[in-house]
Amino acid sequence: MDADNIFLPEDFLETLLSEFKKRNLDVASFPIYVKGNWIDKIAYTLYNFWVQITQKFWAFATNSILIKKSLHEKIGGFD
Repeated sequence: MDADNIFLPEDFLETLLSEFKKRNLDVASFPIYVKGNWIDKIAYTLYNFWVQITQKFWAFATNSILIKKSLHEKIGGFD
């Protein structure tokens, strides 16, 4: 997670891990949650929508990713 993730919904981590396991994913990302002014909320809502509709052919991480340890090790981890 990025260090500036200061606002996450209640039960965020539990929900994230539950979905990750239930869907048997190897890697996942999630929307950016904004706690700020209305301009920020509109901008990030549009950004999250763009990520959602392009995720099948333009894979990229947003502010955080969840990855299985085995896959992380397989790709050589962090440099």
